[in-house]
Amino acid sequence: MTDHDHATFSAKKNTKDTPWYHEPVLIVIVMVAAALFLAFPLLWTSPRFSLGAKIFWTIFVLIETVLLLWGVWWSLSLLWNTIEQLR
Repeated sequence: MTDHDHATFSAKKNTKDTPWYHEPVLIVIVMVAAALFLAFPLLWTSPRFSLGAKIFWTIFVLIETVLLLWGVWWSLSLLWNTIEQLR
């Protein structure tokens, strides 16, 4: 394995040449606050995250997405039951 190959698999910590959309803080904010699983391409193509961090954030966002969808389902069913009782 050459040095170039090794650098491809490890996280680059202080790279000034990294585009803004590969910044770890920005990607985490996008995943948690807005795009949820839609931000996975940003996460997995970013050279600034290690493999372990990519796996951690993937699992975290999947759990967050499931909880959010469950919360929406629960809220809508509660709203529907309230509307039915008012009829």
